[in-house]
Amino acid sequence: MVMSTVVIVVTLSLTGMAYVRVQRKVTEMSGDMQDARAGAAAGVEYATTWIAADLSWRSTAAALGGALTPVGIGPCRVQITLTDPIDGVLDNNLTDPVDVSASASIGAVNQVYKARLTPTQIPLSSLSVGTAAANSITLTNAVVLGTDRVHSNVSVLAANSRVKVPAQAVGTVLGTTFYSGATGLVSALQMPDALVFDYYRAIGTEINGASLAGKRLENVVLSPQSNPYGVANARGVYWIDLGGNDYTVQNCRIVGTLVLLNCGAKNNSVIGSGVTWEAASSGMPALLVQGAMAFTGTADRVSEATIGINLNPTGTPSGGVANATKTDTYPARIRGLVYVSLNADISGETAIDGQLIVGNKLNITGSLSVIYDDACFYNPPPGFRAATIMTLVPGSFVRVVH
Repeated sequence: MVMSTVVIVVTLSLTGMAYVRVQRKVTEMSGDMQDARAGAAAGVEYATTWIAADLSWRSTAAALGGALTPVGIGPCRVQITLTDPIDGVLDNNLTDPVDVSASASIGAVNQVYKARLTPTQIPLSSLSVGTAAANSITLTNAVVLGTDRVHSNVSVLAANSRVKVPAQAVGTVLGTTFYSGATGLVSALQMPDALVFDYYRAIGTEINGASLAGKRLENVVLSPQSNPYGVANARGVYWIDLGGNDYTVQNCRIVGTLVLLNCGAKNNSVIGSGVTWEAASSGMPALLVQGAMAFTGTADRVSEATIGINLNPTGTPSGGVANATKTDTYPARIRGLVYVSLNADISGETAIDGQLIVGNKLNITGSLSVIYDDACFYNPPPGFRAATIMTLVPGSFVRVVH
């Protein structure tokens, strides 16, 4: 009986010791698992921070085959892998999203978190106002209407003018006829740089300036489906190298982006009367001018009967309607972003639904109405972006269960 008792006691002791070891192992495994989960989640955050800090992250990751050098986060060894879910190539398109996978290991424990990051474009701050000029704005016998501010990175001077929108400048705002307030000493706004035209020239279709009779683009419909001067551009982007000559755009309908290059430093090229204009898609510019431009048009409706052509033919409807008549009329407005890299001179009646950005001086002796449209601010087109950041796609941050 004594021996039996001893055997039972020893067996119970050994069993208890084994149980304690198993419990300790389970506790250690549970702790390792929690640490590995935290390490994997931190790995995704690490990758997001690294991407934000390195402008060449795509090429760096591509050179490594997407598998970044492992990093230590707490007690974990974390392997971060980047993949392009669109075409598998990380560095061929700046607008592709990227999938981030972070695998954290501690001993035999491994935990994985993944997330998707997508490019978010930060707009130039000049897109936040209705009218912006990099240099001074001078208003003489002018009328300025609209729904948003007039901003100058230098000064605003109004004489015998009626300004019905708020006016602001980095320097002074002078004059007595600001009906919606005048504010000086504000912060400067970001302006496009000289490369703003490159993208549109690359994707656009050239219109040979010599093909424009009398150096005039008139009596035509220019759109993604219609180019009287050659092959139509499916995106509605057309560019003309003016070669320093003076050209006029008038009596026409444009659906798309027109890029006028080498206009020269004087305001001798003209956007005249009889023009009804809209960007081919929301967020795209309507007019880009490399040089100076004068706006001399009137507010009179654009009449097909007066121009003598049909402005809504098959393929280029207006308001969803196309026909073969010459009896329709259209508003004389530009719908979309307008950018002039040098001076802009407004002596006529100019109406814009979008924004007007001027790279140098803006001089108004006529009337300007800008109905601000924030489409370009929330989806800035190429050339009007201050930066591109990668942001987390909501709902994509998840733990991968093995």
